[in-house]
Amino acid sequence: TARTARTARTARTARTARTACTARTAPTAPTAPAGNSALRGVPLNVPYYPQTDNYTMPDRTCNSSACAMAAKYLGANISGDDEYLRTVLRYGDTTDHGAQTKALRHYGIESSFHYNLNYGDIDRSLAAGKPVVLGIQHRGPRHAPRGGHLITVIGKQGNNYIVHDPYGNLNDGYTQSVYRGKNAVYSKQELDARWQVDGPGSGWGRIFH
Repeated sequence: TARTARTARTARTARTARTACTARTAPTAPTAPAGNSALRGVPLNVPYYPQTDNYTMPDRTCNSSACAMAAKYLGANISGDDEYLRTVLRYGDTTDHGAQTKALRHYGIESSFHYNLNYGDIDRSLAAGKPVVLGIQHRGPRHAPRGGHLITVIGKQGNNYIVHDPYGNLNDGYTQSVYRGKNAVYSKQELDARWQVDGPGSGWGRIFH
């Protein structure tokens, strides 16, 4: 897809997206899964929104669809990712992480985007009953990944992670139904190569507070 390439990560100057992707009422926070079941193969009950049917820019709105999934789960009063995307575009481009932060705050949800996350950050969020939005390099082979894409982590299965991928399934190269991106399982080895690109503690992603 036509997504902004994640160019040399060492030159992190343009920190917009790792993507090519009513009234302000306080949302109702979800209850953390009993016994941290999200870490034991039972994913959080996050809705799945494919970006491919978005009303505009379906080839580059993974960031908005990924954040919309998390926002709806966290209590945002939205009908779906189209409504959320319209809010984002009032603050900036869909690829702008700052615009996403402002849109989420519009719905009463506080979050922050980071460039130094590790697996412990994901696990702590899941244990607290909160999803995590990750920026990955979704194109090319594992030894030479490229591209930029946002996905939503909703659970853990062994050492692997359960995700909602708004563009489909990385495991089939995004060649089959987009709905194979719902509850997809991405291996730690895949995420090591495509998320922890510069080594441990180099992951891009959004944490919800």
